Amino acid sequence: MFYPATGSRFPINGVFDAAYRDVDLADPLTGVTSTQPVLGVRLALFKALLKEPPAQDDQVYIPSVAKRYLVLDVRPDSHGWAKLMLSEM
Repeated sequence: MFYPATGSRFPINGVFDAAYRDVDLADPLTGVTSTQPVLGVRLALFKALLKEPPAQDDQVYIPSVAKRYLVLDVRPDSHGWAKLMLSEM
């Protein structure tokens, strides 16, 4: 379930990863990894239902883990999908 910061909630489908690993190669000799929950979503779904893409401070409920998450960042790719970087509430 998707809860926009403003507006009504609506159901969405996506691919949830509770421990997505992000590697930061700021220093080529030592990479830094961190894990955080991520939801992969199709952006076309949001354009059809919300008329705008997902944004920071929106929320999602993931039924498989029975938790609600805050969207910290939206990282679109070049194929019409985006990773919603999440934080537990």
